[in-house]
Amino acid sequence: MLRPTLLTYLLLIKACLSCLLENGRSAVYLSVVEDVKPGEVIGHLPIEGKTDGAKPDIQLRVVKGEEIAHIVPGSKDLVIEKELDRDEGQGKFELVVECTAQNVDSDFSQLNISVFVTVQDVNDNAPVFDARGYNITIKEELPIGTIVFADFEATDRDQPGPNSFVLYSILPGPHSELLEIADPFRPVVTVKSRIDYETIRKFEVILEARDQGEPSLSSSVPLHVSVEDVNDRSPYFKRQYYTCRSIKVGLYTSTFLFFLED
Repeated sequence: MLRPTLLTYLLLIKACLSCLLENGRSAVYLSVVEDVKPGEVIGHLPIEGKTDGAKPDIQLRVVKGEEIAHIVPGSKDLVIEKELDRDEGQGKFELVVECTAQNVDSDFSQLNISVFVTVQDVNDNAPVFDARGYNITIKEELPIGTIVFADFEATDRDQPGPNSFVLYSILPGPHSELLEIADPFRPVVTVKSRIDYETIRKFEVILEARDQGEPSLSSSVPLHVSVEDVNDRSPYFKRQYYTCRSIKVGLYTSTFLFFLED
């Protein structure tokens, strides 16, 4: 007759063999995208024992993190319970799966298996400007390349990487030839071509911020521009010459005013 201690060891070995992870793993590592929907399978646990059929070798259930995921009865499929959002700090989590060896009557018939899940970021947030629109006043006839606006920014709530990397531009449209964002990596608007107050006194361009996710997301806001007149024209006479009739001396006195237009 086997001694109790030896019997315990044998039962433990049987339980361990039934709950053994494939390829000699010590834990299970899974990766899941953050937009996975509740009810979707996020992984198949690589455990040696059989879970289905009339006489399964093992039974599995989640004992830690059951509010996040569960195992489909009679299977090794891990199903997500709730929505995930990496941008809210759910970058990773740990589950503990209890593996119970069937037909083993012992306190040592259960083993716990750690399952580490990494949540991958998806591009689910578009860049957001720090205002719904902007208003600036600029002088006319500024040299090309002059910075006229740099007090704006767009941020993206996605995790650091392409999904949150923002590029700036001015969208094609009316008056987009007047201003530009020469460096898409910097939110700086400069003069692109001559702006004349006598030709245009107010105009609008559209600023765009676009992330580099796949597919990329973008947002846009208007930039309202008022043009300020500068003293860039000399006075001029309306006529090339004027004629004055002579009058008799002492008849009456008059004052002549000449108006020059700027």
